[in-house]
Amino acid sequence: MAKLLSSFDVKPDLIISSTAKRALTTAKAFAEELGYKNGEIFSTDELYHADDNDILEIVKSTDDSIDTVLLFGHNPDLTYFANSICNYNIDNIPTCGIICVDFNLNSWNEVDFGKGKFISYEYPKKYFK
Repeated sequence: MAKLLSSFDVKPDLIISSTAKRALTTAKAFAEELGYKNGEIFSTDELYHADDNDILEIVKSTDDSIDTVLLFGHNPDLTYFANSICNYNIDNIPTCGIICVDFNLNSWNEVDFGKGKFISYEYPKKYFK
């Protein structure tokens, strides 16, 4: 899935990951494939067992110099967050699933539920059957 994301020419300015081993390992694999420096991954315990509001606060605290953020966390937390942030309905984001959301806002602090524009949903079984 990291190669797929790379083919979309995604260039993250910030990668935020849960400190859990699997999430952080996945974040590092994506970082490498996308040409992002592993040492710059921001890892936080706050993404472990986070609810919608916890994840929202992490996103809202992003510095406004950042344009593109990748989040690596856990289910069902990220599925609930993705659905809430862009009023989309995904039953379950599988391991390595990718949700792309755009915010037409001036500041990350303006991000709120329902303000995201759903762009795409990619997941392994869509490509590797």
